[in-house]
Amino acid sequence: MIPQLSLQIIYKVGGTISCLGSGYIIQDVLRNPDKRSKSIYHRIMLGLSTMDIFFTFFAFVLGSWPMPKGSFPWAVGSIASCDVVAFIVAVGQLGSPLYNCSLASFYSLQLKCNWTDRKMKKAEKWFHIVPCSFALSYSITALCTNTFGPTTSGFCGATFFGYPHGCDKPESEVECIRNRGEINRVLTLIGYLWPSLCILCVSIVMFQVYGAVHNIEVNAEKYSFVVKLREHEKKKTRKRSRRVMTQGI
Repeated sequence: MIPQLSLQIIYKVGGTISCLGSGYIIQDVLRNPDKRSKSIYHRIMLGLSTMDIFFTFFAFVLGSWPMPKGSFPWAVGSIASCDVVAFIVAVGQLGSPLYNCSLASFYSLQLKCNWTDRKMKKAEKWFHIVPCSFALSYSITALCTNTFGPTTSGFCGATFFGYPHGCDKPESEVECIRNRGEINRVLTLIGYLWPSLCILCVSIVMFQVYGAVHNIEVNAEKYSFVVKLREHEKKKTRKRSRRVMTQGI
């Protein structure tokens, strides 16, 4: 087991690095008029980076600070502050992987389905509405049902355990401030499983996009005079499919 203080340091260092990377993307998009107003891809990346900051900053950079005092090392907050932070964490935790699904869908519609720019602009609103509405709906439901609280991992979020920790054990004599009911466990399970489902969805979609682009390049090689003369350089001509594979990873 990693000591609690060491875990907090790991959280804060890793979270800070992630926030700096996402912050750079946000400022790069906002400061460039073409990326900000003309590029659907960059607007999706803006939403994705914002959700990433919501999650990494409030979950990892803040760490145990918003947790009720005495519940964890460096905790100086209260149940109320933990609920507020956990709400934002949940928005980012679900919104970030959903924005990854939006990005994968963007690639699929543009490269596999060959949608025109006009059709892509009409569909763009859904790339933002779905992640934001689902993340907010989940977070509001979890907040109203008291699903949030101090976790045993050292940050505020949805948790399977009551608070104070250990109060829900049969032998415990401590009264729970936050009990765990069936709805709380279901919502917590959704919160933890959802990113994995999104990763699976993104992997499937990007594999299909890679296959479509690869087939186009293979078919193009049949009519390429240069490639026919240089059989050993065929793989070098398939740059686009390799780029799609790298994006997917």
